[in-house]
Amino acid sequence: MVSLKPMWVRHDAAVPGHVFLCVMGLTLLRYLQWEVRDLDLSVKELVERLGRIRVAVVSQGGQPGSGGRPGWVLEEMGVGEAELVSRFRMLDELNRENRLAA
Repeated sequence: MVSLKPMWVRHDAAVPGHVFLCVMGLTLLRYLQWEVRDLDLSVKELVERLGRIRVAVVSQGGQPGSGGRPGWVLEEMGVGEAELVSRFRMLDELNRENRLAA
């Protein structure tokens, strides 16, 4: 989950790469929409729901600097967001990352 700022393409050599990234992003969105097609969400609604899913990194030891390992935690969310987390198996990926870090 990476956030990027808008990219202003000023050189002709960068245009093909920018177009490729735009097409890949749209393809990913359409694929995600297809995966949850029974929920009948528009791309805009899907993006809004995905945007409301929040992941935090917390120290397992309680206090920062206590030597505990950092771990991933999902913040509270609505039923619609929880459905997407379940459908896309996001918790499986978070747990897998924790196992790799151990």
